[in-house]
Amino acid sequence: MKKELLRKGIEDLLEKDAIEECESAYGAPVVLIPKPDGKTRLYIDYRKLNEITVPNSYPLPRMDDLLQSAKHTTFMSIIDLKSGCH
Repeated sequence: MKKELLRKGIEDLLEKDAIEECESAYGAPVVLIPKPDGKTRLYIDYRKLNEITVPNSYPLPRMDDLLQSAKHTTFMSIIDLKSGCH
């Protein structure tokens, strides 16, 4: 049962281009988490991978600098994260 739910969850994410196949030496375990409505959520536990990842360190731009640089733009982008957990 769990194996089938996992397979369906992975196929769904592949179809939505939320994930892609990878043959990296680094990976993270996938687990199924029960939701309050009785359904399950596919969850990837990145804690061990995060422990060995070297963080990037760079200063964030100031808000007024960002607004000034966007002043004469033709296009703006908006991201609506329907499934932010993936």
